[in-house]
Amino acid sequence: MRSNELLQIDEKDMQVKRIWTFAVSNGKRENNRHFLNEDVIDDNTMLALFHGKSKHRFEIWKKQLQG
Repeated sequence: MRSNELLQIDEKDMQVKRIWTFAVSNGKRENNRHFLNEDVIDDNTMLALFHGKSKHRFEIWKKQLQG
């Protein structure tokens, strides 16, 4: 499974604050999710836009860090 990375940049000094690495799967490899845009809401939450080309639809995902 391929993973995605998202960098959170501090606006004050333009330094990397956090690096998020994640992969989302729905069982089969062809159902893996790769996201177009993501916004960090807080230290534990992201909102992400997924575009499913095969079914021509968009999904908005809320991802939360657990543990």
